[in-house]
Amino acid sequence: METNSEYLKNLQIIEENEKLRQQAQQLMKENQALRMEFMQKICACCSTSKKPVADDKSKDKSSNK
Repeated sequence: METNSEYLKNLQIIEENEKLRQQAQQLMKENQALRMEFMQKICACCSTSKKPVADDKSKDKSSNK
């Protein structure tokens, strides 16, 4: 009798582990997508913020002459 109840507990644990594994995989996919979106925004910000700085420096050099 005890063997059967332990077997059933093991089955429940295995099922729960599978559910948790699937949730973890889904969270990893979402995390990766958010990380890529963040990196794209960072790259976009960096590329736009660098251009005016470079333009300002070139204007300063030409105005000093």
